[in-house]
Amino acid sequence: MTGRPASRAPRRRLPRSISPVGALETEILLVVDELGGATVRDVYETLRERRTIAYTTCMTVMGALTRKGYLRVDRSDVAYFYRCRVSARAIGESLLDIVVTRLWRGDRGPAVAHLLGRAGTLDEGQLAALRAEAEARLEPRPAAAATRADA
Repeated sequence: MTGRPASRAPRRRLPRSISPVGALETEILLVVDELGGATVRDVYETLRERRTIAYTTCMTVMGALTRKGYLRVDRSDVAYFYRCRVSARAIGESLLDIVVTRLWRGDRGPAVAHLLGRAGTLDEGQLAALRAEAEARLEPRPAAAATRADA
């Protein structure tokens, strides 16, 4: 891996016009994010430990991610150096938005139900945070309406 310092520039949120990413693109973005920036060789070596992949595939996909706006590239050295333009969290949020919008036509219920169905993988702190988030988003009933409904 290279000894370049990590960029101090804050990463932006994902632009609305940015193209969605596939599974391999997501995996490469996560590697670049984990490394704080990387060359194609860095990404290739990391991915090769997990799966069979060609160097040229990494190079092609990283070029596509740059054109889509997910990565920025420093071409000042012999080996191009890539950094994420957006955080891994923003990428995940964007992918979830795409799934909810396209597959469930904006209905978040099925997505939430699916994720909560996997609640066994969450610890108590995560479940408590989800409960608090859900409660904060519930519309409070006006006191007068609540009184009439209870009568």
